[in-house]
Amino acid sequence: MESQPTYCRITDDLCSSNGQKIHNTQKLPAQQWFRFLFDHLELEYPKFHKMDGLSKLGVLGVEFLKTVESLPTETDEIAVVFVNKHSSLDADLSHQEQIEKGSASPAMFVYTLPNIVLGEIAIRNKWYGEQQFFIKNEWPHELIHEYIVTIFELNKANRIIIGYVDYFQEKTDGKWVILTQDQFNNEKIREEINTFFDK
Repeated sequence: MESQPTYCRITDDLCSSNGQKIHNTQKLPAQQWFRFLFDHLELEYPKFHKMDGLSKLGVLGVEFLKTVESLPTETDEIAVVFVNKHSSLDADLSHQEQIEKGSASPAMFVYTLPNIVLGEIAIRNKWYGEQQFFIKNEWPHELIHEYIVTIFELNKANRIIIGYVDYFQEKTDGKWVILTQDQFNNEKIREEINTFFDK
C-alpha cells in the first residue's frame, strides 16, 4: 500500500493532525492556545516561551507532524519551505511600538524576519538541509512545485516539509505536510495537497 503524506492544520480554534483533532473549546487567545498545544504535546523546550507568535506556530506544526511520522534529527535530508502573507509583520509592529515607547527589546528585534521560524525549527531538530520562506498573497502553486522538483532532482533531501505559516494580530493560520518524492510523483496526492493549501 502506497504511503500517504502526513498533514497538520492549526487555526484559532482547531488543531488537526491526520484526523486527530483538538478543539479550542475555551476560545483561548492565540498565545494561550499555543501554550495549551505545547502542554498537550508535553514538550520540554523552555526556549519556546520566548518566541514570537509566528515561530511558536511553526514549531508547533512541525511537532504535531512528528507525532504522526518519525523524523530523524541531525540530518541534511529534510528540506523545509514555508509561505505566508503577512511576513513577520506581527513582530515588526510590536517592535515598532517598543521603539516608540523608548524600550525596544533585542529579543523582539530577532523575530522581525519571517525566516527566523525556519531557524528555530532547524535548531530544535538539528536539521541542516535546504530552507526557504516565500511571502505571497496566495498559495504559489507553480513556485512550490518548481522548488520541490529542484530539491528532489538534485537529491538535496528525501523529505520536504511544506507549510503555510501565517500569524498576524491574533489570527492563526497554519498548514503543513511532509512529502516524499514517491508521494510527489503521484498525481492524485499532488492534487490533494493543492486542495489542502487552497482551503
